[in-house]
Amino acid sequence: MPAKTSQSVDAEDKILPDLLPYLLQRASFLVTREFHRKLQLGKVPPNRWRMMVWLSENQPYSISDLTDRLMLKQPSVTQLVDNAIRDGLVRKDSDPDDARRTVITLTEEGEELVARIRERALIGREHVETMLGADLSRQLTARLKETIERLE
Repeated sequence: MPAKTSQSVDAEDKILPDLLPYLLQRASFLVTREFHRKLQLGKVPPNRWRMMVWLSENQPYSISDLTDRLMLKQPSVTQLVDNAIRDGLVRKDSDPDDARRTVITLTEEGEELVARIRERALIGREHVETMLGADLSRQLTARLKETIERLE
């Protein structure tokens, strides 16, 4: 018997619409798209502003730790950090607890950029909350935090 084509799969036989990884990724894509419409950071790419905000809340931080938190491969994070160093937004320092490690911290210019990002991010968050509704937004946030906590 020949395999069914995608056009001939019955609705109850479709698996993608019920796969949690697909649903999470699709929701992330749609929410992120709406969030970035309001963020309007011009030439500040998403990975850069995420790194900057993460550092502002958790510095100093190593490149290997940033790799995990930014969900990027180490070469991408290294390039991201190097570009931010070139632009005067971050600096590399020796880890005060382990001189063999290098940690990344924000410069004063980086802190100023983070202040602008935070202001825009709050507008983006409000936009997404309005689209989803306050109750659903709070529920999703709580459930996703719970999921992350269980998996980390």
